[in-house]
Amino acid sequence: MIDGLPYEETQVHLDHGDRLYIYSDGLVEIQLDDGSVWSHSQFREFLTRDALQTARPLARMLEHTTQLQGSPHYADDVSAIEIEVR
Repeated sequence: MIDGLPYEETQVHLDHGDRLYIYSDGLVEIQLDDGSVWSHSQFREFLTRDALQTARPLARMLEHTTQLQGSPHYADDVSAIEIEVR
């Protein structure tokens, strides 16, 4: 956290088998060929309809985002972690 910047705190309950994904904005804010930026809502839609339906969602996220930008090198730093409740 950075002093003086607002933030939101939320609590969620996770059950056995649930997964939590934490990622940086570099995975989402990708410049597309037409000059627009892939939005958070487009990212969430992709997760719901595609990545979360696969056996390896995190790998699918990385594969898709590198395809979107046409390069395996991100313009911004990228961090992503998957946590599964057991």
